[in-house]
Amino acid sequence: MKYRRADWKHWIDEDGDCKDTRAAILIERSLTAAKLDKKTCKVISGKWDDYYYSEILYQASDVDIDQLVSLKHAYDHGGSLWSFEEKRKFANDPKNLIITNRKYNRQRFKRYYPVDAY
Repeated sequence: MKYRRADWKHWIDEDGDCKDTRAAILIERSLTAAKLDKKTCKVISGKWDDYYYSEILYQASDVDIDQLVSLKHAYDHGGSLWSFEEKRKFANDPKNLIITNRKYNRQRFKRYYPVDAY
């Protein structure tokens, strides 16, 4: 079976508190109190150190949450045999998630992965 990113369900609201994995990471790791849209539970702003680059990010829309060990790499190294639940757990594991600049991350991603990896 071919790698499909959709098989690795991420950004879930596991505890039912209205905040998905992305929002939880942004809130937890913000250096100041993160601003949240109460209706959508989306993080609007905060203050985050970029993992890869020497910069501070202030707008959540400028942030990507990236996996240190990519989902594709995990798939290629045994993850293809994991259950849906194991893939979901890995995709949302905070120990494997980092904050980085969305613009640079998307450029890097497009360079290294084919279109069907999105």
